[in-house]
Amino acid sequence: MQRRIAVVIAALDEAADIEEVYERLRRALLALPDTRSEFIWVVEGTDGTAAILRRLAQADGAPPSTFIEPRVRRGLGAAFRLGFAAVPESADVVITMDADLNHEPEELKRLLDAFETERADIAIGSRKVPGGEIRSMDAWRRWSSDSVNWLLGRLFHSPVRDASSGYRIYRASALRRLRFENDGYAFQWEIVLLALASRMRVIEGPITFTQRRQGQSKLYLAETIRSYLRLCSRHLLQQNGRGGAGPPFNAPKP
Repeated sequence: MQRRIAVVIAALDEAADIEEVYERLRRALLALPDTRSEFIWVVEGTDGTAAILRRLAQADGAPPSTFIEPRVRRGLGAAFRLGFAAVPESADVVITMDADLNHEPEELKRLLDAFETERADIAIGSRKVPGGEIRSMDAWRRWSSDSVNWLLGRLFHSPVRDASSGYRIYRASALRRLRFENDGYAFQWEIVLLALASRMRVIEGPITFTQRRQGQSKLYLAETIRSYLRLCSRHLLQQNGRGGAGPPFNAPKP
């Protein structure tokens, strides 16, 4: 039976890198046996990223592409919520990765093999498991990533070492059950916590992380801090029995 993959990528002013991302990812997907792939692009910004992608999507043999261009930017989590909502019911697997070459498309097959061998619901491309590597990263960004994963791992009692990584493979049926709320970067952590609370199988596979060579980082410090504070606040409210929207992190969904 042919496997159907939907790749969801959020891009904010990524004209400098997006063509290379597209071509390398297209080749990686073509190399997968018995697989039919399609792209879902959530494109924000004004630098022409969408125009580049539309041109590439018109080439002979290009995978089908869906384009979502929000008028108002609300954050990375909100962008992915739009992208996930556009995943067709026929999809078996959903893949996400960064649009700036932080993630190597060529490592997709290894992560996908682990996902299928382990019968996982979510496979996370991890920099923090044996075999994972960070080739280059600004010192402040590496410190913040390590600190967030360490602190939240202890606060939420999570076994996942790199829950902030956006290089992921989801079983589509599992992803449809995860109704996350966070609009910012912390949505990655929220998804992991919801999955663990629902007793889904979450695994990590090693990847190589390479800092962008072109363009500007979209990691806005104040916005990111607010995103994580909201996640922690929700957790503390639920611990104190005051509830909040959505399922709690520390119990399976009904």
